[in-house]
Amino acid sequence: MTNHPFNPEMLTLARMSRGVTQTELATSVETTQGRLSKIEHGFFVPDDQLIHRLSMALKYPREFFFQPGYINTLPSWFHRKRKHLSQTTLDRIHAEIAIRILNIVKLLMATEIKAVHPVPQFDLDNFEGNVEDIARAVRAQWTLKRGPIDNLVGTLEKAGVLVIPCDFGATEVDAVGMRLQGLPPMVFMNATAPTDRVRFTVAHELGHLVMHSFPTENMEREADRFAAEFLMPEHEIRPQLIDVSLNILAVLKRVWRVSMAALLKRARDLRAITEKRATALWKQISALGYRKREPAELDLAPEHPRLLRGLLEYHSKNLGMTSEQMLKMFVLHQTDFDRFYSLDRRQTGIRLMA
Repeated sequence: MTNHPFNPEMLTLARMSRGVTQTELATSVETTQGRLSKIEHGFFVPDDQLIHRLSMALKYPREFFFQPGYINTLPSWFHRKRKHLSQTTLDRIHAEIAIRILNIVKLLMATEIKAVHPVPQFDLDNFEGNVEDIARAVRAQWTLKRGPIDNLVGTLEKAGVLVIPCDFGATEVDAVGMRLQGLPPMVFMNATAPTDRVRFTVAHELGHLVMHSFPTENMEREADRFAAEFLMPEHEIRPQLIDVSLNILAVLKRVWRVSMAALLKRARDLRAITEKRATALWKQISALGYRKREPAELDLAPEHPRLLRGLLEYHSKNLGMTSEQMLKMFVLHQTDFDRFYSLDRRQTGIRLMA
């Protein structure tokens, strides 16, 4: 038995993570929507039988609802997402991320992440709104070599950023980045996306972490500009983009590790090619179906995060935690643990001790 009282916020989190409404959950646990609403708002405490039914319906251990913590405010929460994303799906993704943050908090109680070069925070006004200057300043502060960044995820992890691979179950969301007090900067990335898109997405989220402390009207465009300059510095890439063709874009994709589409947009934005030439190339790309899927033979090798793996391995190897103890610490069933962390285990060989 837990020493903590029932936490209604954890019930809301559990329900949202399963993508169900109050009405749907109320029906499955044989209560009313009104009563469930009162429970979630803290006006009514469920009895043991109802808690058991909620546990079974939502597939979380009973102790899940008695956890004291919940990330219910997101002061620096940014997304790189496409349009036409339902609120239910977005709520589900937020809830799953919040659960994973609770897990990360527990992992960090026994160890810490040390940054070689911390993520700076720059005020755009101090740079007279020049986003590209900020991108160059970050590269300089991190002493990055000229040219392409071979391993962007590794670069961010050296800066103390927790890059966390996720399967969002939705192609519309590419990443969610945030700063929360007392925790390292975090980027939850859609690991099912192609590497070229993942890299631009991660650089986009880095732009938010560096430049934005609160939402602004232009922040998405600014983050895209940051990502473009950070991954493809103007002075180094512009000469390579003059008179580009699809064949040249394919070659440059392997060099700069970004998509052909990103390279073409960069060429147009830097005016390395005329608008007429850019339009012709966009038409070719569309006709070949490259807007949806660039040639498979040009696929880039994935970049695997290591920090989260290290945190899990530290607990399993150094602290000797068994699988059962890890599940108890996270207050998850095995299915959710595997769903949240199977990417790390599969890609990096993590094996919890039996």
